[in-house]
Amino acid sequence: MRLGTGRMSASGSLFFWVTCAGSVLLVVAVFVGLFSLHSWSDQHEAQSRSLATLRTDVALEQEGIRDPTASVATDRFQDEAERALSLIMASPTQLADRSTIVEMIGAYQAAASAQVAALGRGDLQAANRIYASEEDPAFTRLDAKLSTVVSTEAASAAVGVALAFWISMGIFAAAGIGILVLVLFARRRHARIVAVEAAQRVVAAREETFRSLFDESPQPMLVTMLPTASTEGDRLQILSANQAAVTAYGYSHDEFLAMTLADIRPDEDLDLLVTNLQALQSGRMHFDDVRHETKSGEIREVEIDARQTVFNGHSALIICPSDVTDRVKLQRELEHQAFHDALTGLPNRSLFNDRLKHVHERMQRSPGYYAVLMVDLDNFKTVNDSLGHAAGDALLVEVSQRLTTGIRPGDTAARLGGDEFAILLEDLDNPAAASVAAERLHEVLRVPLPVAGRDLTITATVGVASSSGGGASTDAVRNADVALYVAKADGKDRHTIYSDHMHDTAMERLTLEQDLRVGIGRNELMLMYQPKVDAQTGTMVGVEALVRWNHPQRGLLSPDTFIPIAEQSGLINELDTWVLTAACWQAQQWATSNVGPVPVAVNVSGRSLVSCKLLERVVDALRTTCLDPRLLELEITESAAIPQNSEAMALLQSVRDLGVRIAIDDFGTGYSVLSRLEGFPVDTLKIDLSFIRSIVSEGDEAPIVDAMIAMGLSLGLKVVAEGVETDVQRAYLASRNCPELQGYLISRPIAPEMVATFLLPTRTNTTTTEPRLPTRPNVKTAA
Repeated sequence: MRLGTGRMSASGSLFFWVTCAGSVLLVVAVFVGLFSLHSWSDQHEAQSRSLATLRTDVALEQEGIRDPTASVATDRFQDEAERALSLIMASPTQLADRSTIVEMIGAYQAAASAQVAALGRGDLQAANRIYASEEDPAFTRLDAKLSTVVSTEAASAAVGVALAFWISMGIFAAAGIGILVLVLFARRRHARIVAVEAAQRVVAAREETFRSLFDESPQPMLVTMLPTASTEGDRLQILSANQAAVTAYGYSHDEFLAMTLADIRPDEDLDLLVTNLQALQSGRMHFDDVRHETKSGEIREVEIDARQTVFNGHSALIICPSDVTDRVKLQRELEHQAFHDALTGLPNRSLFNDRLKHVHERMQRSPGYYAVLMVDLDNFKTVNDSLGHAAGDALLVEVSQRLTTGIRPGDTAARLGGDEFAILLEDLDNPAAASVAAERLHEVLRVPLPVAGRDLTITATVGVASSSGGGASTDAVRNADVALYVAKADGKDRHTIYSDHMHDTAMERLTLEQDLRVGIGRNELMLMYQPKVDAQTGTMVGVEALVRWNHPQRGLLSPDTFIPIAEQSGLINELDTWVLTAACWQAQQWATSNVGPVPVAVNVSGRSLVSCKLLERVVDALRTTCLDPRLLELEITESAAIPQNSEAMALLQSVRDLGVRIAIDDFGTGYSVLSRLEGFPVDTLKIDLSFIRSIVSEGDEAPIVDAMIAMGLSLGLKVVAEGVETDVQRAYLASRNCPELQGYLISRPIAPEMVATFLLPTRTNTTTTEPRLPTRPNVKTAA
């Protein structure tokens, strides 16, 4: 700033002195010119006076010649004429008629001399003749000539005087104007110099402030050369860096000065740097998604704000990088969480639908196929409930990894929720390729998975639907769901390819599910009761409650029609609650009527062991109906009961502590592990009808049935044989001391009002007039 001010002051001084010197030279030149003009005018005036004197003297001399009495005067005038002629001849002013005048004076003097000589000789006649012929004409011509020249010289002198006057006036006027202009110019120039100096002082102050703020700012700042249209990152020299930048990047100030902007960009981002510089030339000053590399090699996410500035008197660019690494990381994590499953890391339903939409639109523009596979794990609920939720989560993670490795890199495996997964297969050559991919997934999942310290073999049911981009993208998902439903209905560990008729089946199932949901609230369900009798006396010892659905349009529906739907839709718990409460109400009505106490067995879904608060539901049903807990028995299938974990075991024990009995239904079809059964809180074993049907004649043996009866009795449990349909079966079981029988031979399920009628034969033919109230067996294994 000071240097610039000094330069401007030196320039102003030089201009001032040059102007002064020019003005002095101009004034001197003007004065010299005026002096020369006045000298020239004076010379012409003097020459005019000399010529006038010469003329007068000549005229007087002429008169003296003619008047001899004035000879003395004539001599004087002649002397003056000679002096005047001498002045004319000696004048520096060039006289154009000087030679002519001299000649005419010479002719006149010659004639005058001749006349004077004639007069001196007394020859008057000769004198008169000379006068008349020579002297007087010569005088006349000389006088006329002198008169003309005098007038001319006088006029020239007058013109010179006038010209000198007006030139002087013009010079004075011009000088005044010039001085005024010079003063105004000087004032304006001085004001401009003062303004420039003030501006430079402001710039210097700003630069000083900028440097102070730049160096002390906590915001990292870099100053670089101002980029041009052809500038690339490796030529954009860093001119300065503040202390915050030194701290943030790890480079010293001197190291920064030896670097370019490209040196703090990762190598793979150099093309982006060129693009950013081009955008900077177009006026863009803010940049997102920029990465910078520190001296240690750490990559940081930054946002850039750039501004043009002045640095060391030159245009430069100040770059302010803001570290947003943590914010970008958090944003990416939030985006990942929004579109990915938290447990498995797979895409979630939102991301799956988005990718499905894009591939569907792409298939509309180009030939090809894509497919959607809906994957549902078989018996996952059992594994999750028996081994715990942590093991279930670990299983889902393992399955997710298997699904990811079982598909191509360009395909998508997503978790939609629970144990439901979806696979999106893109760019298939033909629809049959989807079936091949489904079979490959089966093979991958059948390999044992390490979960909770053990190897589990898990299978999956898969619904497959392919599309070429027709219809809507959601159609493929819907069709795959329909195919999955059909596959699960046909069995497990298989895949089914969607066909058009499956849609009607799915709609039928959906309609039935909605009807069931409404029907439970409308009391469309009803209970039938199948009696159980003493094998030796035939006395009814209890009943099993069996649910039926009295559909308004379809009529009476068996459990096989709607129980699977209830289990798949989650209505099974609501259904179980209704059955439990209704059975308790009915048992209480019997107990408080002429019928008397009738023990009632109620089937409980395996899901109720670890969900929906089974203990609370039982307690609530008993409290609401005021039923004696000894009249209630809960039947649980062996496959659902035996594998349960300690939590479920404790739950059953708590139910049993209320006085409610626990029965294992379909015994023999599940695990049938004696060591597991010994520790199970159970009161009754019900032998599955598949074993009872093996009894076809009295002479044949049924060793499995014999073993089951013996095992149950040895454990102090009540044993019930299900599915007794022939007298041979009844006799065989009675001979093996099976305590109780149940089946079509005894009775089909009957309405509650028919139970009293069923009791009449026993009341008339036996000493027992009513069903016996069950007592707790003395089982050494009971907790």
